[in-house]
Amino acid sequence: MNGPRVSIVSPCFNQERFVGLMIASLQAQTDRRWELIVVDDGSSDASAAAVQAAAGDDPRISLLRRPHEGVGAARMAGAADAAPDSPYLLFLDADDELEPEMLERFVHELESNSALSMVHSRVTYVDEAGKALPGTPGMQPRFVRSGWGVRELSDDELETPFASILLLAGIIPSCSMIRREAFTAVGGWDEDFGQGFEDTDLFLRLALHGPIHQIPQRLVRHRRHPGQSSEQPGRHDAQIIKLHARWRDLERLAPEHRALVKGAWHFYDRQFNWRTARLAARRLVGEGHPLSAARFVAGSVRQSVRSLR
Repeated sequence: MNGPRVSIVSPCFNQERFVGLMIASLQAQTDRRWELIVVDDGSSDASAAAVQAAAGDDPRISLLRRPHEGVGAARMAGAADAAPDSPYLLFLDADDELEPEMLERFVHELESNSALSMVHSRVTYVDEAGKALPGTPGMQPRFVRSGWGVRELSDDELETPFASILLLAGIIPSCSMIRREAFTAVGGWDEDFGQGFEDTDLFLRLALHGPIHQIPQRLVRHRRHPGQSSEQPGRHDAQIIKLHARWRDLERLAPEHRALVKGAWHFYDRQFNWRTARLAARRLVGEGHPLSAARFVAGSVRQSVRSLR
């Protein structure tokens, strides 16, 4: 094909400091068969000018300017504006950067296995200056059931199952390449879900559509800085409650998916919840708070009992 293999959509809201670095990381890719649609989501800073300056005369880069409607709407608008025959989609945050071989590795993995709906990699956390942050070597582990306990998947176990994603395996849009057919089949981004775990909701739907594989290398530099929307107080708790309420409603699922999702919740409510409570209680006791530790464990027991009902 003569068109791009990967359509990259980058929602951009007030990221003039970083969007040029994101574009430079794309222009340094070993696989050059891509297009980039930067969706300026009503920025009030000079993001649009920064995009135009970084793009120069690169015909693969376009800028789509829209009123501020949120990240879900921006991503969907960018996907609709992409080349119609590109087989793969990457939703890259405007403040993140890719390692030079990222696109090549991802495309190879998807082309090697036509059943995959998505591939993802590990990431490196960096600060505003691009320096790796201490104590954050990668995203949260991928956990699965092991008898009556919990274990972490090893790097040579490629598939990231539904239950691991439900336990928040740490996958983010910037480190995920999605087969376009799968994206269309599951309905894409839910623009009404709000920001925060809207990516997990999409990844769960993709996991029901087809297998998801991890590439164990760290191929994305994920920037952490105070201006991020994910840093807003209270958003995390409200959005995780919304995510759980949606995916505990088994009746809205296709019959062939209900047993899988129900089993994932049993794992979450029993083994994983108990593991989390045990580790937290041990920490609280070590910090001199035995009563808090006891309350934590009691809450875990209540949740496990409720799941048995």
